Amino acid sequence: AGKRQKGIARITGLDPAEPLFQNTPPEVRLDTSDAALVDVIHTDAGPFLPDLGLGMSQVIGHLDFFPNGGVHMPGCPQNMPEMSNASVDDLLSEVSDFITCNHMSAPKYYTQSITRPSTFVSFPCANWETYESARCMTCPSAGCPIMGHYADTYTGITSSSQVFYLSTQ
Repeated sequence: AGKRQKGIARITGLDPAEPLFQNTPPEVRLDTSDAALVDVIHTDAGPFLPDLGLGMSQVIGHLDFFPNGGVHMPGCPQNMPEMSNASVDDLLSEVSDFITCNHMSAPKYYTQSITRPSTFVSFPCANWETYESARCMTCPSAGCPIMGHYADTYTGITSSSQVFYLSTQ
């Protein structure tokens, strides 16, 4: 990403690919050294096998956001469609939606964050389960970052990775 071109101010990873990139050296995947700010939205962070998760779960940015825990996004099918009396075209469409819906939520959320930033306030937390139990609803002294377009306005950016959670509709 920013390995060959130095001086990049910001790179936003929209659910960076897991297959062939997760747990690889920083030279071949997105990493905090690629830009002054690397923010990442993880929306399909389940394992590729057996769940067909297309995005990586690995924390790779300065700010890593895991909306809804980063695995199952609202409105996305959770199970493979049944092979009923559907036409081949309908079945292919349903299978495609099942495989890509979570992954394609990242660009959707980023786009929505431009006009509705207040819906993407994120909280630092150790994991999704702790966040869901409402034990991480306090913002640090630098405030809480906004996932998406305005992530660069967060004043608590450090050289180390920080993980944030939020719920979306």
